[in-house]
Amino acid sequence: VSNSNGVNFNSTKIYIFRAIKTQSLYFYALNLHKKQNSIDTKYPKFHHF
Repeated sequence: VSNSNGVNFNSTKIYIFRAIKTQSLYFYALNLHKKQNSIDTKYPKFHHF
């Protein structure tokens, strides 16, 4: 295995890992937002705490 291939593989791995991390954070925030919306719908008075 040549050195450049190793570097490319590592950077690709890091890129994929970052993409997965970012995506999971995005979906986590999205789910949190949906939960917050459902809470606001069920209990509107808490919205203007």
